[in-house]
Amino acid sequence: MKTFSFKKSPVPLYFTLVMLGFLGFMAFLPPKENADTLLARIILLSLAFLCILFYYRSQTSKLVLSPTELQIFGDVTNYTVQVGNLQLEQIRTLDLRLEPKLHAAFRTWGTGLPKYATGHFTLANEQEAFIFVSDDARVVYIPTTKGKDLLLSLEQPEAFIAALKEVHANT
Repeated sequence: MKTFSFKKSPVPLYFTLVMLGFLGFMAFLPPKENADTLLARIILLSLAFLCILFYYRSQTSKLVLSPTELQIFGDVTNYTVQVGNLQLEQIRTLDLRLEPKLHAAFRTWGTGLPKYATGHFTLANEQEAFIFVSDDARVVYIPTTKGKDLLLSLEQPEAFIAALKEVHANT
């Protein structure tokens, strides 16, 4: 098994800090008449915990390549695909800024922030995809036979592609 890291983005940190600031501001507003302040504070603490958990998961996201499958452990969602379902002859590294048809158009499930998108999306070309894009400049595009392509921003895309082709050749 080989593990690869996704390219880190400061966007989850900014989002978390803004949300924690907002929740902190809400916690100190004077309560309205007949308001259940304990319940409100529990909800605010729960939301703050979820924001912190989102940030932690975004920084520890990884991709694990085994001889049979590719597992993606993301911030909000995970995804697994069999290596045999990957169309490795069409794999390529691309710049999403130059490929408008591969931009995320509609989020089905996941995180969609400016310059940071993870999860299940429909692309501009109406193809379904699982994406983990934190840097538009270097994205690994992997079509699959199952109809859900992969778009991944990795720290070392060339090493990942070489390892993927090696695993595919050994199966």
